[in-house]
Amino acid sequence: MRNALYQQNNYPMVGTRALDVGAGIGRITRQVLVNIFQQVDFQDQNSTFISQGLGEMSSLVEAGRVRQGIVHPLQTLTPPNKEYDCIWIQWVIGYLPKEELIATLNRLRPSLRKNGYLIIKENCDDELYHDDGDNYLIRKVDDWVNIFNESDFQVISHEEDRLLPKTIKPVFFFLLKPKDEFKAEDMRGPLLPKRRRKAL
Repeated sequence: MRNALYQQNNYPMVGTRALDVGAGIGRITRQVLVNIFQQVDFQDQNSTFISQGLGEMSSLVEAGRVRQGIVHPLQTLTPPNKEYDCIWIQWVIGYLPKEELIATLNRLRPSLRKNGYLIIKENCDDELYHDDGDNYLIRKVDDWVNIFNESDFQVISHEEDRLLPKTIKPVFFFLLKPKDEFKAEDMRGPLLPKRRRKAL
């Protein structure tokens, strides 16, 4: 897998920590992140989701692999500086208007350690689309890239997840790095493996 998360041979990577943002009950935490990082925190504004996740991952909590569940709104989430090697955000920032989204990314950026990455997974479309049912905004890929640039993040790579059902809007992964740490050699090829058993 040509992916920033898969550049070492030994997992979990010793001394590393990730944050799962808008995690719900922690599905990405337990299915993906704990397999790569030594410790994972997961965040959601819903305390019921966090409690359920901590219960379902009790063995990981006891082993110190899942460090904490954070009950806090995304709009004001401000992790400690230099706390994480990776921040994963999936299907949640589409609820934020542009100004709040940029402010959120600006608050998250200082919490990345040196060589840390932000990974975002979101629906995209050819035109701006607003879901009146749940107030979710689906942006164009170029709109996302512009927002990331305004938030002082460099897009290292982005790629469509083509294994998801065609009945939903296209889903893209974005791999980002703070601009002040970006180097030309950071640019990468595909984020996703050619074959995956199931969508994340």
